[in-house]
Amino acid sequence: MIRILLPILCSLLLAIQAEAETNRVSLNFQSSTAQIKTVDKNYKGDLSGVLLSGSFDVGEHFTLGLDFKDGAGKVSLDQSLNYSFNEYIAHSAFKFGERSGSQTHRNYGFSIGLGVLNKSVNFNGLKFSETQYPFFLGVDFDISRRLSMRIKGYSQLDKFDNNRAAFIELVWPISEKAKMVGRYSNYSSKINEIKHCGSDYVIGLEMHF
Repeated sequence: MIRILLPILCSLLLAIQAEAETNRVSLNFQSSTAQIKTVDKNYKGDLSGVLLSGSFDVGEHFTLGLDFKDGAGKVSLDQSLNYSFNEYIAHSAFKFGERSGSQTHRNYGFSIGLGVLNKSVNFNGLKFSETQYPFFLGVDFDISRRLSMRIKGYSQLDKFDNNRAAFIELVWPISEKAKMVGRYSNYSSKINEIKHCGSDYVIGLEMHF
């Protein structure tokens, strides 16, 4: 746990000292179509939960991302098996691109970075937890003056076959500092003998400051 909290606290201190440009925090509700695979069986079910996400500028070219995800549901035909999980992610990235701020020019940006991910699962009484160190890639761009898109993904490279995630977000403003976010993600995560994979559908509210 100390290994997880230390980089988060250090990055937060840097973020507080830096001048904010595009800092944002969002609260999202998610629904997931999931498969839970063990050594000899596959289970399917629907999960639901929440996603709390934040992004903070650390200087002109670096950003800090923090995410917390919590979900649970039933994953058997007779709805008798419980599955729940929580996931914490902290990552820092170098960003580059063009941000003119002009209403007539479409902005775009790229990011590349590293992070720390901790996931805990509880499958019908069996509990497992693992910490990973994924590699992050991202791109975001304006589709129009009122709509933008973000495409991101991450994986620990030596565990790519079983541990990876990618998502697409559509973002549209509803006020000067608030935006609606819709997201689709596809993921695979294996901890010990339990593999959790599927797709998430997320909608939420994002605040900028």
